[in-house]
Amino acid sequence: MSLSWSKLRHVLRKEISCSEAEQAFRTTGSRSELLGAFTGPQGAVDWLLAHRSHGIEDEDALVRELRALCLADDDGPWMAVLFLGLWPTFEWVKGKIFRIAKNDQTCISAIWEGLLQALEKENLWSRPGAVKRLMYFIRKHADKDLKDKSEKKKLRRIASYEEAGVPKDGGTLRITESPEAWPAFSNRSPRKDDSDESEIQSLRQLLVDRLGLSAPNAELLIRHFVRGETLADLASVYGISDVACRQRCSRIKCWLAAREDEVKSALVTHRERAGLEYGDETLLLDDPDGGDGCVRPWMN
Repeated sequence: MSLSWSKLRHVLRKEISCSEAEQAFRTTGSRSELLGAFTGPQGAVDWLLAHRSHGIEDEDALVRELRALCLADDDGPWMAVLFLGLWPTFEWVKGKIFRIAKNDQTCISAIWEGLLQALEKENLWSRPGAVKRLMYFIRKHADKDLKDKSEKKKLRRIASYEEAGVPKDGGTLRITESPEAWPAFSNRSPRKDDSDESEIQSLRQLLVDRLGLSAPNAELLIRHFVRGETLADLASVYGISDVACRQRCSRIKCWLAAREDEVKSALVTHRERAGLEYGDETLLLDDPDGGDGCVRPWMN
């Protein structure tokens, strides 16, 4: 289940209101003049949120104290207090990066990672106006992090295109409008249209009933090699990582490659049932004008 912005606030509030957090705050407050001025974690949060009621110097002093506690005590409620107290700051950052992040959970991850990085930057906290500098630092860090991930996703997508045999022009990928024009798709029968669901269903039945592939694995292969969906997109659909999706596809390919004779035999039967003529069985795998749509990528 994805973590929403409102859910994050609820979780953080719950964290600072538990008895352990209250006790940690009182214990630390007994040794700290700044924290001792508050009755508990919620008191410190409320004070930070009421930013018009105090000066920048006092605000800087408290956030520096919380930063030091975050670095020294991983088990305390200090990160939650800092995040909730500066909630409008992080909400501003979220508004700036949401266009790239596209969902709350990605925003939260980028902002939280930015805050962790900011805790290590002494110069952010040592000068006046620490909160404003923190806000800009996290926005810049999150923006860069999300763009980097977006570029990596594009590179993974390009790698998938290359695997499918997208033609290159002078070393540069030349993406055509239709995937059917790509070499990896050229060994499909030209007499059948890609939108023909009966062909897809027939292939699905062959994979499951004749070759013994599980239905989910057969569907994965059809979606990737026949429909042209990238592994990155499929990983998102199945709720797994890109690496896990690629490994799963690789295992299926290896399983089929180890049963090459069975695959050839099944394809011959499949073509006979479809009323197609064929010659040498080896053409089914190698001849781009006569083969089945998704066998060649598995065997290569």
